[in-house]
Amino acid sequence: MEISHTISSMLELFGFLILCVFALIALIVSVTFFLARKKYYNMRELYRGKSGFFASVIFPFIDWVASAWNYADKGGEISKYIYSYEAKQFVMSKSEHDAFDTIVDAVGSNYYVFPQVHLSVFLNWKVRGQNWNSAMRHINQKSVDFLLCDKKWINPKLAIELDDATHEREERKERDGEVERILKVARFPLLRIHYSDLSNATELKDRILKSL
Repeated sequence: MEISHTISSMLELFGFLILCVFALIALIVSVTFFLARKKYYNMRELYRGKSGFFASVIFPFIDWVASAWNYADKGGEISKYIYSYEAKQFVMSKSEHDAFDTIVDAVGSNYYVFPQVHLSVFLNWKVRGQNWNSAMRHINQKSVDFLLCDKKWINPKLAIELDDATHEREERKERDGEVERILKVARFPLLRIHYSDLSNATELKDRILKSL
C-alpha cells in the first residue's frame, strides 16, 4: 500500500513537471514570436511559392496556430472585426511624386505611367509546377513604384523602382532583392533609378528607352 501510494505521488509529480515544461515552452515560443514577428513575416514571404520543409510544414503550421486566435468561442465561427479607415492626403511621397512628374515628362507622350502597381497586376502566377495560391500570395503584397504601359493596348512594358531613403532599411533590401529575382524569372525589365537621376529628363528618357 505504501509503495502504491509512493508510485502514485511520483507519477503526479512527473505529470506536473511535464505540464510545467510544456507551459514554459509555450511561453517561450509565444514571446519569441511576438518579438520576432516582423522577421518571421519577412522570412515567410521569401519562402512562399518555394518547396521545402519551412514552406510546406513550419510556416503553414504557424499560420494555422495564429489564425486559431481569431476563432470565436461560440459555434466555432471566425471572429469578424470592424476596422476604421481614413483617406490619405497623398498617394505618393514627395520623392515619388517628383519621379512621377519627371518620368511623365520623359516618356509620357508614348507610355502611360502608373504609380505603385502590385506585381499581381502584371505578372501571371499560374505557372506549371507550383502552388498557384501560394505563388499569388507571395507577390500580392509586393509592388513596384512605377509601371510603364503602351497607350494602345495598355501592355506592361517596364517596371521602375525609385531607390530613395526607404530602400536603405534592411527589411526593404530583402524585399527589393526578392522583387528583382521575381522579375528576372518572369523576364520582365526593371529599371532602378535614384533621386539624383531626376535632374535630367533627357538622360532618364534614354535610360528608359534602353531598358524597354
